[in-house]
Amino acid sequence: MSLSVEETLALLSVIDEDNVEKQTAEELVNLLKSKNFGNPFSIGSALALLLEQPELICSPGQKIACMILLYSLFKSDEKHIHPFTGFFLQILASTPEGSKFGGLGALTPTERAFLGKLIAGKATELLKKTPSQILAAAVEAEEPPVGELIALKKKLDERQAEYPLYMKVGVSTVLPMPESKTPLRFI
Repeated sequence: MSLSVEETLALLSVIDEDNVEKQTAEELVNLLKSKNFGNPFSIGSALALLLEQPELICSPGQKIACMILLYSLFKSDEKHIHPFTGFFLQILASTPEGSKFGGLGALTPTERAFLGKLIAGKATELLKKTPSQILAAAVEAEEPPVGELIALKKKLDERQAEYPLYMKVGVSTVLPMPESKTPLRFI
């Protein structure tokens, strides 16, 4: 479920700084779709990883582009079925002081407002602009649509209630091999 080198390079070419400056969000989504990636979940995981690690993204416009592309991968699904809804809600719930999720806790008020509008489905006009213009367009420091986000969180919680316990708490089912000074012997 990881990306090949070619797929990684293709994804990075989509969110290249030049593309983010010159192409609208809709054009970036179409460019991503034209690359014909195999598994959209792998692409989404790579985008989430880029968002979690702020040192991997050079500009704020690229962060907005990653959010848009991640959201667009499963846009046709219902909002509470989108596999990255929990990720988006955690980003919105994090605070700059104590980031609960990687290094992304420091969303600016404009980024937070945009992400709230995006997952609430109220950013259609903004998607006709470039990510850099979205940041400059003063989405202002509006608060995200709280009522809709609470309803979305409730639906997500209902869906996740059916998951096994280890999935709910985020425990990995893959255990690392313990480090030991003595070599392992297989008999």
